[in-house]
Amino acid sequence: MSEPRTLNIGLIGAGRIGSSHAELITRTVPNARLVAIADPVEGAAARLAEALYVPAAYTDIAELLADPEVEAVVITAPARFHTELVEQVAAAGKAIFCEKPAGMTLEEIDRVHQAVETHGVLFRIGFNRRFADGFPQARATIEAGRIGSPQLLRSTTRDPGLANPGAVAPWTIFLETLIHDFDTLNFLNPAARAVQVHAVADALVAPDFKDAGLLDTAVVTIRYDNGAIATAEASFSAAYGYDTRAEAFGSAGMVTAGTWRPRACATTARRASPPRPSAPTPSRCAAPTPRSCRPSPTPPSDTSRRVRGWRRPGTRCGSPWGASSPAAPAPR
Repeated sequence: MSEPRTLNIGLIGAGRIGSSHAELITRTVPNARLVAIADPVEGAAARLAEALYVPAAYTDIAELLADPEVEAVVITAPARFHTELVEQVAAAGKAIFCEKPAGMTLEEIDRVHQAVETHGVLFRIGFNRRFADGFPQARATIEAGRIGSPQLLRSTTRDPGLANPGAVAPWTIFLETLIHDFDTLNFLNPAARAVQVHAVADALVAPDFKDAGLLDTAVVTIRYDNGAIATAEASFSAAYGYDTRAEAFGSAGMVTAGTWRPRACATTARRASPPRPSAPTPSRCAAPTPRSCRPSPTPPSDTSRRVRGWRRPGTRCGSPWGASSPAAPAPR
């Protein structure tokens, strides 16, 4: 079998997200080589290129697209530029990986679709949660019918902190955060389409910035055409750390995936129609589940972590327990 060839990649956007992508490409992605970086901000591309030993840096995006070494392009510029950049890269005949969202309106999404179809280029949008540990397994569990008909779904994104509320553009929580949850809910409810949406949001983390348009906390309910009801929620400030989780509950069981589950965890009833409430079958998880899911007032010792399957300090069974939380009764 021949060895896979190396793909030469160009990156547009050398900001925070672009720098993260650049580092991942150069240090962790097999058979990928970052050969060029472009950013219109003077010096931004050059600094990042120098740090990662990337041979070419441009302030003119057209120069990167004309570079014969570049075969594919990763777009990590601010979201408002994504549609136009996709059109330019597609016209140049390069394969595209675009950070979400691909556009800010339905009309822009239509333009992206048209550009990709017209020029026949490969296109992938950055919905990474479909590939994160546990989520593909959860989808497979649902498609296999193990939870029955989906009835309730939930997806959560909680970021670990809001360092600069003034730098957050209006609607970011919907366009760049909850968009992951919308995709997750669609992913875990195959072939269904959303038919009704209701959203509520506020500035609960940094209320002083509400008048400037900040929304840092939001909940969205979605009804699908197969009858399922879904909830997506997001917060920009989880005191206990980054937290992404999903759950699908159906007529025959449920499946969960995310931060607290290294793999999907499915629970189903012992009998399809029990004469009385039945105990769930043992959950199929990556680690043993403690007998109690109540938070304990203090993190356990290193020894008890190993014995009880403790996932991380301050948590048990996926229930966060921060230092600022009120004391809770010891687990039984």
